[in-house]
Amino acid sequence: MKEKPAKLGQGAVGTTGVPRGLPREEWDFAACPPGREGVCWEYEYARECPRIVETFQEDAAGRRRGFDQDGYWFYEHQVFDSQGQYDDSVVLLVPPGFPAVPYLKTKGPRVRVASELSTTSGRFLYPPKVRDVEGDRKRSFRPPPDYVAKLYVDWNAPDKELLRDFRLWLSEHRPRKARSKRGKSAARRQMADLKALGAYRLLRVMSAEEALAYTKKFLPHGLYAQVPDWYEAKKRAKGVLRYRFRAI
Repeated sequence: MKEKPAKLGQGAVGTTGVPRGLPREEWDFAACPPGREGVCWEYEYARECPRIVETFQEDAAGRRRGFDQDGYWFYEHQVFDSQGQYDDSVVLLVPPGFPAVPYLKTKGPRVRVASELSTTSGRFLYPPKVRDVEGDRKRSFRPPPDYVAKLYVDWNAPDKELLRDFRLWLSEHRPRKARSKRGKSAARRQMADLKALGAYRLLRVMSAEEALAYTKKFLPHGLYAQVPDWYEAKKRAKGVLRYRFRAI
């Protein structure tokens, strides 16, 4: 699939022939509040995925299930391999403004509620392969420090589906945060991906040399300090779009 052209008024060339660039919120995500790196990553890369944008527009036009009373949109973007088998998914919680408004210009989504995500992402049609044993709803999930969970596991399901559904179960029922600091590494990776996305967008409307000069107006060393780094960043962003979103 071809890359999206720049929108009118964004990245246009001025009367002097010098690229005007993009609004800063489209390429510089350093101001993303701590703890929101993941939702910012999902939102911004989803804006680059035609299938997600088209589904959103169809749901919005048809007033389909997926929107809540505050205008938030819940959607599970499933990715399939070349054989048509389920490969991965990205579960989105999209605040009002999508896809036209950059994430940093939105109010940002409220705290995720996994039960809401599961209800609106079609799980009533496709029951999770890992879930609590039915009829055991009175059991508490908060006794410290640990508890024993009684789960149903569909061992006929592929490993990837089991891992996906266990992640969902874990997000609903984990009684406390992990004691390790691995979450910080995920946030760093997501911010690196977002930085690469900024370069990807800028390079659609100007050369790497122009992008470096343009971003130096806002950042001491530019978004990336060396021209070759811009091309590596573009490659990274395209990799995320290709393998996590099947967008290009």
